[in-house]
Amino acid sequence: MPTPEALTVYLFGITALAAGVYSLLLDPTSAPASSSAPSSLSYPAACAPFAKGNSLAAIAMGLYYTLAAYQDNTSFFCLTVPMRLLTTLVFW
Repeated sequence: MPTPEALTVYLFGITALAAGVYSLLLDPTSAPASSSAPSSLSYPAACAPFAKGNSLAAIAMGLYYTLAAYQDNTSFFCLTVPMRLLTTLVFW
């Protein structure tokens, strides 16, 4: 049974992975304009490559968070706390 810490990192990793895959598979050229990632945020279509890059970063982050949770890598958990706190502060 994974530790509670590992479960929260699993949850974050799976969420990031799913969001990245969903956003990457949502092709703005074939999807209706209202459902593409850049247009849903009122960005121009020129932002699509950046949205795809962000999707790839979310996939990578989801994979390594999930791997760290699987390994119960507590040093990884500790090292990511400052960045997660900074992210919370920025988005607050």
